[in-house]
Amino acid sequence: MQIICTTTEAAGELMLLLTDAYMRPGKEFHISVPHAPDPPIRFTLHVNLPAHVLHQMQSLPDIRIADACCV
Repeated sequence: MQIICTTTEAAGELMLLLTDAYMRPGKEFHISVPHAPDPPIRFTLHVNLPAHVLHQMQSLPDIRIADACCV
């Protein structure tokens, strides 16, 4: 699953959400930061998300979720 954050605030909120769900950077997901200091910031998840985490993620502003699936 790919998640694209269009603001750094959205990326920070998403990072908090994922770490609160006990997901670890480099294991369950990784972050692609552009070479320029401006977004978009891309998160690639390597695991399926529980439905409640996906629902919380969908409520975050300034993100776009591609290939969403849940357990």
